[in-house]
Amino acid sequence: MIARDVQPRVQVGTAEADRLISELAKSRKVMDREISVIQLNAGSDGTGDKAQLDKLTELKTKIAAGEKFDELARVYSEDKSAASGGNLGWFSSGELNPQLEEALDKLEPGQVSEPIRTPLGWYLVKLENVRSTKAVETGPQTQLELYLLATKAGEDSKQVEESLNKQVAALRKGFEVKAYFEKGEFKEAFPASQALGWVVQNDLDPELAKALEDVEPGRWSDVVTVNGNMARIYVADSRQAMPAQLNAYRERVMNNIFGNRVELEARRFMQNLRQRAFLDVRL
Repeated sequence: MIARDVQPRVQVGTAEADRLISELAKSRKVMDREISVIQLNAGSDGTGDKAQLDKLTELKTKIAAGEKFDELARVYSEDKSAASGGNLGWFSSGELNPQLEEALDKLEPGQVSEPIRTPLGWYLVKLENVRSTKAVETGPQTQLELYLLATKAGEDSKQVEESLNKQVAALRKGFEVKAYFEKGEFKEAFPASQALGWVVQNDLDPELAKALEDVEPGRWSDVVTVNGNMARIYVADSRQAMPAQLNAYRERVMNNIFGNRVELEARRFMQNLRQRAFLDVRL
């Protein structure tokens, strides 16, 4: 009945997920957290909640007394992660249920939460580790297709610069540059060269980014020194594209929003169903 009557009414849009991702990125300094869990499944009507709450409270007491979280997870957890001691790996903000996110915000690495009720059941969560990462961008990014012509600076930097300029003068057109790199003709004179492919502009080395500030597609940059190499960079093309990791991140966030809304609507549905029910007693 829930699948037939409730789930079709719940809709979650990508714009809503993107807003949540942006808000989470602004409100949290820590973006990634490694967690382990002990999960006990709850009945769809909540009848098993007290027994499971009592069990997790008992396990929490055992952990406080010195028993190991991973050993208890292997024995008691009903999550598929039980085999690995409950370890779920790393998650970014917004990927977990809001109840878990709220509990984790209060924990330091090594600490274990109080029992938590979520749409998927009851949890004890251990915060294993934290790390800071860049926020996931929700808008288009500028990407550049780049070719790096480079060699070691050496003692005679003027001669190296002249060699770079001479080779660049022979590679005026885009098809000439691509053919030159595809054939590997740079290997002898410019061994540090490489086709960089599509690169997000904001991820470039600061020195490269500065050298490419005013370089339009189809042009070479001026000579720049990067990591001990003298180089010139060819900008073959530019484009606006969505971040590669956004789709996977967005899907997980949308699934969590959807699951929580279905849980809320299911409770309302069951409550209304009970109110409409009647008992016919015949003797």
